[in-house]
Parts: sequence; C-alpha cells; structure tokens
Amino acid sequence: SKKWKCWFCQRYITSEDHDVIPCNDRGCGKMYHRGCVMNLPLTANPGNEAKFKCPRHFCGECKKGVLKVNASRCMLCPVTYHGRCVPPGAVVLPSEAHFLCAKHEIPGKLVNRRARSWEHCVM
Repeated sequence: SKKWKCWFCQRYITSEDHDVIPCNDRGCGKMYHRGCVMNLPLTANPGNEAKFKCPRHFCGECKKGVLKVNASRCMLCPVTYHGRCVPPGAVVLPSEAHFLCAKHEIPGKLVNRRARSWEHCVM
C-alpha cells in the first residue's frame, strides 16, 4: 500500500486509513489527518471532504487566496503567504517561492532571518 505523510503533523498514514482527507484544490494533493485539519486556521470547508481546501491556498497574513504564481510556502508546514506578506523571522530561500517559518529550528546553522518589511500585502 502507498504511504503518505500528513502535511501538518508529518506522521505517516496509509491510503487505507479512513481518517485521512485530501485537499481538493486542483493540483495540490496534500493529505491530512481529519483531526489535524479541524485545528488548522485558514482551512476551507474542513467538514466537507468534497470542498476541502488546505491552508496552503490562503495567505497567513492577509487571509486572501494565493495562486501558485504569487505564493511563498514553508517547506516544513502548510503555511503560505503572498511573496510580499512573508513575515519577519522567516528564512526565505533563493527561489523566493519557499521559506522556513520562524518556528522551525535549523540546527547548526546561522541563518539570515527576514527583517520587518513595511511593504504590506496589497493584492
């Protein structure tokens, strides 16, 4: 059987597990434990599996929808921002499409965390 990881808690789940809900945004395919989804902010329709959209499709700062072309996503959790909304403390990776949240430790590395930018999300 195919193994999946819950995109929130990162624990492995199997495709036979009935407590798994997939994001229904076209092209996403991220899987979540139902219990994890119910506690995530910015989750659309967590109780309706047919319409469920995970938080990777909404900006954590301005709460508006995010398209792939203007998204900057954390590599380790389902947090997403518009590129201009990435908060201070994030480690922005060279592609600008990905970052590491301030909550994630990077053992043994001195990193340059993003400073406060007064540019605000205006879409």
